[in-house]
Amino acid sequence: MGHHVGLSAVGAERLPASGYSRAKIAQEKLIESSAIPFSIVRATQVFELSRPSPLPERTAARSRWHPYSSSPSQATAAFGK
Repeated sequence: MGHHVGLSAVGAERLPASGYSRAKIAQEKLIESSAIPFSIVRATQVFELSRPSPLPERTAARSRWHPYSSSPSQATAAFGK
């Protein structure tokens, strides 16, 4: 491999409570520690393209549903779906 490009997330280092953010930071550290030349792209998140999970997040004995809103027209315009 000549050059590794890692896709990370803007602000991941500021959200250590998020498993997703911790994984992105761990990914960056692995890439940085290799001998392969690299670039890390820290993109902003595009939540409108995600679908809500049908299952609630479970913590101990309680469940919590995350608020979710979407603008399908923007996704349709961007991807024609």
